[in-house]
Amino acid sequence: MSRLFSWLREVSASIATRFKKSILFLSTLGAWILIGWFYDNPLWLLAINSFGPVDGNIIMSFGALLINLCALIFYVWSKKDWLTVDVLALIKGNIAKEKGFFQKIWNTGLNILVWCLENGGNTLSFFALSIFGDSFLTTVYLRHGDLSPLEKKDFVIFFSSTVVSCLYWSLRNLGIFEVGRYLINIIINLSTLLTI
Repeated sequence: MSRLFSWLREVSASIATRFKKSILFLSTLGAWILIGWFYDNPLWLLAINSFGPVDGNIIMSFGALLINLCALIFYVWSKKDWLTVDVLALIKGNIAKEKGFFQKIWNTGLNILVWCLENGGNTLSFFALSIFGDSFLTTVYLRHGDLSPLEKKDFVIFFSSTVVSCLYWSLRNLGIFEVGRYLINIIINLSTLLTI
């Protein structure tokens, strides 16, 4: 039994050493991305379904504004770079080598984002991160590691990014919702025809 525990200790120490950056990613930025994905996808679609396209998008946009503003204020208040990860390296590391159809689409989007961050300057980076990320990540990235108190420029970037990001997510999720509703209606009509 002690051999088993010894072996498990060695294996877990090896994993922790090899994947320290991955563990760090999963504990900070990874958690932020996971929460953002849940908020931007199933929760946003549920709000559109529950409150209608206009009210659902307004509610979710306001919620995104509050969540990202609280995260930004906490980020600056803590005076710690709790993202601790170079965004470019992180994105490049997540470009998979698989060649499936959906993986190619995903990799294309990530490659566009990397190109914008490397070559596009602050303006393209602003739009790319506002669409692929959110106003919190956009503002933090464009502060270039500065943990000093927020200035007027930072708030302009934040609120502008919020508008761009929420407009994108509202239109995207409304499109997904309408396509889904159309497909469900087709399936219901086909099943009705088949039962006749």
